[in-house]
Amino acid sequence: LMGYVNPRGEHGFNPADPCQEWVAGRYFINLVARFFATEGADLYYLSHPTTHSCLAKIGSGSCKFIPEQAP
Repeated sequence: LMGYVNPRGEHGFNPADPCQEWVAGRYFINLVARFFATEGADLYYLSHPTTHSCLAKIGSGSCKFIPEQAP
């Protein structure tokens, strides 16, 4: 798994554009967060191969474990 978000090899994330439906930085952050939250038991793109793109979305299209709004 490579955390590069563009072909030039940059590995940081710019602030998410709320107009974008799929955000690579958000996907990677949520993927890593889920991995740590499950103590390494769930690498989401392997356990949910057809629906893992929900990691890149917020709101109604996001994964069920991602809150729609910050607490």
